Amino acid sequence: MGKEEILKEINKNNVLKQIGKNLDYIRKEKNLSPSKFASLIKASKSQLTYVLRGEKGFSISKLLEISEITGYSIGFIYTGNKFTVQEEMKEYLELAKKQLELTQEHLKLVERTITAISSMINVDSNENMNDVV
Repeated sequence: MGKEEILKEINKNNVLKQIGKNLDYIRKEKNLSPSKFASLIKASKSQLTYVLRGEKGFSISKLLEISEITGYSIGFIYTGNKFTVQEEMKEYLELAKKQLELTQEHLKLVERTITAISSMINVDSNENMNDVV
């Protein structure tokens, strides 16, 4: 086995272990035994055991199915970096809300600035009118 083949095998094993770890996390978060989780995702218990240990993997279509069934994104299943689709959407909505609040604050600041400039202009105009009279 050449160096490139060894590196590919190591990378494949790391990916399989990461997926197994993430699926086990999902199982535990849902408070399911391995048997009940296997049933939920329509897999045999022995197949799930191999996957959770990182010794085998599911097909991509099976992982997509698991994502749909569990509500966890495919990104989380692969990397562990994201949470459920609902949590990702919640985070996005919270960021949008903060952006809206900042925009409203900026608008208030602009209004106050315009009001201040307007009153300064009115004061200057009144003083100039008094000079003319």
